Amino acid sequence: MKLFKATTICFFAALLFLTSCQGVSHKDPGDTASQKETTTTTSATQSTEQEPEERIVISPVDSDQDIIGFDNGGQMYCYYQSEWELAGEKATVELYIDAHPDENGILGLQDGQMWSLIVRMGDKVYPILSKKYVMFGPVNYYLTQGSDPSSSHLIVFIQWGEGIEIYEYELDTKMSAFTGKKGYGFDETIIAYSKGDYPRIHQEIKKGMQ
Repeated sequence: MKLFKATTICFFAALLFLTSCQGVSHKDPGDTASQKETTTTTSATQSTEQEPEERIVISPVDSDQDIIGFDNGGQMYCYYQSEWELAGEKATVELYIDAHPDENGILGLQDGQMWSLIVRMGDKVYPILSKKYVMFGPVNYYLTQGSDPSSSHLIVFIQWGEGIEIYEYELDTKMSAFTGKKGYGFDETIIAYSKGDYPRIHQEIKKGMQ
């Protein structure tokens, strides 16, 4: 009889121990936290994955006729130009638009305009933009230079009614070409922006091109 009672007590004790162990296994907070951490890490890794940047390579051309000229013999208007020194050589950056000023110096702008942007170095012409059509917005450029004179960049802003794109270019002397990449862009409607340069005749350019 005593042996039966002892056996019964051992049986129920073992059953109780197994039941409690199963409960801990199902509700282990460490496992749950580990699963959450793994999920979060995977999600974060996926969100930071980006496609490789598309490298832009612009080789020089012999003539600017296809960039700023028209079949009827006309030419785009040089809206702005800047002197630039690259790799020890003098260069000019020229921004053109397919609109010409009237007798009062006002450009006859439409809803959309074609823009061309070139860099001249000696007899080489680099077509950064070639008759790019832009709706409801301008094209602007900025020249930058770091502490090292060889570190210079051409930053191009293309703005239209439903977005803006920013490109960065630099001269690759080994390739004898400009290389660039798209630095920023979005496709939302622009509802307001600060005043910038507005269309007018640049007398110094007009005199220099006569």
